Amino acid sequence: MDKLKNLEPKSVFRFFEEISAVPRGSGNREGISSYLVKFAKDRGLEYIRDEYDNCIIKKPAQGGSLSRDAVIIQGHTDMVTVSAPGKKKDFQKEGIDLLIDGDYLYADGTTLGADDGVAVCFALAVLDDKEMVHPPIEAVFTSDEEIGLIGANKLDTSVLSGKTFLNIDSEDDGIFFAGCAGGCTCTIKDSYQPEEAIGRLLTLKVADLTGGHSGMEIDKRRANANKILATAVYELAKRFDDLYLLSFDGGEKDNAIATMAEAKLIYSGEDPQDVIGVYNALSEDLLSAYKATDPEALCLANAAEKISKAQVLPKDKAVSILKLLADIDDGVIAMSDQLEDVVETSSNTGITRINETSCSITILVRSLITEKITAQTAKISALAGDGFEVELSGIYSAWSYEPVSPARDILMEEYRRVTGKEPKQMVIHAGLECGVFAEKMPGTDFVSFGPQADDIHTFKERLSISSTADYWEILKNTLKRLA
Repeated sequence: MDKLKNLEPKSVFRFFEEISAVPRGSGNREGISSYLVKFAKDRGLEYIRDEYDNCIIKKPAQGGSLSRDAVIIQGHTDMVTVSAPGKKKDFQKEGIDLLIDGDYLYADGTTLGADDGVAVCFALAVLDDKEMVHPPIEAVFTSDEEIGLIGANKLDTSVLSGKTFLNIDSEDDGIFFAGCAGGCTCTIKDSYQPEEAIGRLLTLKVADLTGGHSGMEIDKRRANANKILATAVYELAKRFDDLYLLSFDGGEKDNAIATMAEAKLIYSGEDPQDVIGVYNALSEDLLSAYKATDPEALCLANAAEKISKAQVLPKDKAVSILKLLADIDDGVIAMSDQLEDVVETSSNTGITRINETSCSITILVRSLITEKITAQTAKISALAGDGFEVELSGIYSAWSYEPVSPARDILMEEYRRVTGKEPKQMVIHAGLECGVFAEKMPGTDFVSFGPQADDIHTFKERLSISSTADYWEILKNTLKRLA
C-alpha cells in the first residue's frame, strides 16, 4: 500500500489503492460489496446491500447546503480481468499491482480497473469528505455491469429520491454523454441430422479485417468477415451441386465486428481449383467495396490433396443457413434524424458457429430508439422464419437524448473553468447503465462523464492522473453549485 500516496487528489487515489487490493472481476462480488458495507458502517452512513451485491450509501447534505434534492453518483464495482501473454494472475484471489509512469497510472501486466474504479473512488471520496459543500448524496454502486448490466437491471430504484444522476463511467476527457443506444442480442439456432460426403477438403477464409467495437466504430462502415464469407460461400453452394458445407466459424464476440471467418467444405467434383477460382473472384469483388476501411483484408483458399470422407450439413440446410447469413442486415441501418452524424440503429453479426449437426448465429442490435430495437429483432425473426429458433437476450433500453439538462450544463461550465478547454456533448452508440436507469426513473436528469482512460479492457489500460485531478475539481464544484 501507499504506492499512490503522493498522487493528487489524495482521497481519490487512496481509495483507488484500497479497492485495487480487492479482487473484483465480474462475478466476484462479495469482497468489494463487503468493503463498501464496512466503509458505510465505519462512518455511520445509511446503506442498502441487495441480494445481487448492489450497494447504495446515503449521506445527508453538508456544508450549509440549501438543497433538499439528492444527487445520485453512480458507477459499477466490477472490472474486466485480462492479463498480458505470459502474465500469471489469479484474479479470484489477487488484487491489482499498481504502477506509475509520468501522468499515467497502470497495472503490472493486467487490466487496471479504472473502468469503473474511478466512479467508485470519486463517490467514496465525496462520502468520506467532512468539509465539502454538497446536497444529499445517494451513491449507487452496481454489480456485474461488464457481463450484461446485471446489477443495474436488478436494482430497486424506488429507494432513490434523487432526480440528478451523475454516471461516472465514460473515459473521454472533455466529452459529456447525453444519450446511449439500447441493445438486444438475437441468437439464431437450428439442429439437423448430418449427411456423408466424399471429396477433397476445401478451406476458405476471410482474414485480417480491421474490425472494431460494434457500437463505437460501427459508423466506420467496416467489413464484417461473417457477412463477406457467408455471401461468397452461399453463391458457391448455388453454383456447385457437388459442394458440401462441413463447418463455418467466424467472429469472437457479440459486440465486435468480425475480423476473420473460416469455412470448411467437401468438394466431390473433379477439380477443386474451379471452386477456388470462383471463390477468389467473389470474395475479392465483395471486399473491393472496403478498400479504404479494410486495407489489409485477405481472402484465402486451399484444397487438400487427398480424398476425405466427412459428416456434412444437408445441402438444403446449408443453403438456407448461408442465405440467412447473407441476407441479415449488418452495419449501419439508420442515422439519427435528430443528431448530426450519429448512428441511430445498427446490427452486428458477431459470432457464427456452424457444424454438421447444429448452428448458432448471434446478432447484436443497437438503437437510440428502443422501439427500433424491437422492430429490427422482429425483422430478423421474420427472416429466419419457421425453420430456425430465435432467442432474444441481453435486452437493455436506450437512453434517449434530452436537449435540456441542467446538470450537463453545469458540468460543462465547470470543465471550461477548470481546464480552459471547450467540452463537447455526445450521444454514444453503445450501452451505458444510464439506459437501464432512464427507463426505471423517468424525469431524471442523466449525464455520463469521466477522466481520460485509454485501452480499457486490455492489459494496456491506463488512467490519466492529471485528468482525474481535473474531474475531481469539476465534480466538487458541480456538487457545490447543486447545493
